[in-house]
Amino acid sequence: MGERVGEEASPPVPSPDGEAALLNVPLETDLSPDENADVIESSRADAAQAGLPEGLEVQVTGGPAFRADVASSFDGR
Repeated sequence: MGERVGEEASPPVPSPDGEAALLNVPLETDLSPDENADVIESSRADAAQAGLPEGLEVQVTGGPAFRADVASSFDGR
């Protein structure tokens, strides 16, 4: 994920019960709404095709993802 945005991703930080993990990927904050939406969309597509074990889900969230979701809430994305 970090390679796509040109930043180094953090190592996964597992939850205490081992049922979840957090991975931080820094994103630029000065992207236009369209650029931001494209980065989030491609990150979500990459995560969905990452060859994850059965039962493992990946979610892309945080400020930039929220921004992309709000920006696209009325455009059919």
